[in-house]
Amino acid sequence: MNAKDLLMKDDQGRVIRVVSREREGDVPVAGAYRIVVSSPDLLILQRQIDEESACSKPGHVLMAGEIVGHTTVLDIINVVSASRWAGNLHIYGRDSHRVLSFDKGALQHASSDHPDDRLNKVLVRMGILTASQVESVMRDLEPPMRLGTLLVEQGFISRQQLFDLLNKQTEEIFFSAILETEGSYLFMVGDGSQIQPSTIAHIPVQELLLRGAERLDSLKQFETLVPDIELCPELQAGVEVTQLDPKTRLVLALSNGQRSLREIASETWLGKFETMKITKELVRKGHVRLKPRTPSIQEEARRLVGTFDELLRYIFSVVEQHGSVVQTREEINRWLERSGRFDLLPYGINEDGSITLEPRDLMSQVGSDQQLVTTIRDTLYELTSFALFAASLSMPVEEERKLSQDVYRRLHSLDF
Repeated sequence: MNAKDLLMKDDQGRVIRVVSREREGDVPVAGAYRIVVSSPDLLILQRQIDEESACSKPGHVLMAGEIVGHTTVLDIINVVSASRWAGNLHIYGRDSHRVLSFDKGALQHASSDHPDDRLNKVLVRMGILTASQVESVMRDLEPPMRLGTLLVEQGFISRQQLFDLLNKQTEEIFFSAILETEGSYLFMVGDGSQIQPSTIAHIPVQELLLRGAERLDSLKQFETLVPDIELCPELQAGVEVTQLDPKTRLVLALSNGQRSLREIASETWLGKFETMKITKELVRKGHVRLKPRTPSIQEEARRLVGTFDELLRYIFSVVEQHGSVVQTREEINRWLERSGRFDLLPYGINEDGSITLEPRDLMSQVGSDQQLVTTIRDTLYELTSFALFAASLSMPVEEERKLSQDVYRRLHSLDF
C-alpha cells in the first residue's frame, strides 16, 4: 500500500481500498467520505469537510453513468432542461472535472478545473487580448484578486465587458463539457441549495443546446480529415504563411511532427475545438500532414515498465488466491540480490507484486538511450519468468500451469 492509497471501512467494518491519483495541489485524500452514487461500474464519494457537512442532507442523485457516445452529454442536458431540474451536473473527463449548475431550464453557473476553460485562455480565443498581454497582467495578479477585476482596474476592459466575458466563459465550459466522449462519467445531483449562491449567468438551455449540436456536427466534419487529437501535424515544404490569419500561424508554428494536436491546443490557448477546426483546413489545403507521434526513448521505457508491472501484479493476484504471496515475494527479492538486479530495482518487489523503476534514473548505468530500453526489457522479462517460478513453489501444479500459460501468452502478444 503506498502513501497515495485511501483506506475506508463500510458499516460492517470491511475494508475498502481506493487508489487515489493525486496531482500536485489536490486536497488531501484522508478524511471521512459518504457514498453519493454506487453501481457495479461507478463509485462516487463526497468528502465530508466537517461535522456540519457530515450531518447535512445530501442532494438527491437524479442520474449517474458513463458517457457512451458523442451526444451523451447533450442528450442528458436536454433531459435536464425538459424536466426543469435544479442542481449540479458533474462531468468527469479524462483530465477534467466540469460542473454545470441548472435551475428550471437555465444554465446558472459553470466551473471547470481544465486549463483550457480558464478566463485567460477565453480572452485569447475571443481575440480580445494576446497571450503576451494576458501573461503581463497575470504577473501583477495577487490573491485574492481575480483576473477579471484586475483587467478592469488596468483599463483593458470595462465592467460590462467583464460581465459579458464571464457569461462567455460559462458558455465555453458548457461547450467543452458536451465534447466529452466515451470513457468519461457524469452524475446529476438535484438540489436547489447546491447551486452557487453568486450566479453569474442565466442562459436559456435550449439556445445552448442548439449551438452545442452545431459544434458536435462541426466536430464530426473535422474528424473526417482529423480523426484523432493525438495525431501530430507536420508542416509541408513551400507553404506561404504570411497570408494566413494569426491563429493559423500559431498552429503552424508548432506543427513540427512531434507535438500532438492536444499539446498544440494547450500551448496556443486555442482549445480543442478551434485547433481541430484550423487543422482540418490546413490538411484540406495540403499545408500539413498528420502522423502518429513517435514516442521518445523515455516514454517507450515507461511503457515497458507499465506493461511488466501489470503482469507482475496479475501474478501476485493469482498467487494470493492459490499460494503464498509472502514466500513468493521473498524468493523474488533473494533472486534480485543474488543476480545483481538490485542495481536496477533497488526497492525490490512491492507487496502487491508491483515494481518501482524510473527509467531516467538508470541512464547513468546503461550509457545510451537504446541500451536503456534493451536493459529494462531483458531485466523485466527475466524477473517475470522468475516470478512464475517463485509462484510455483506454493501453488498447486494445475493452477501454476494455467498461470504460466496465461502469462507467457500475454508476453508473446506484446510488441517489443
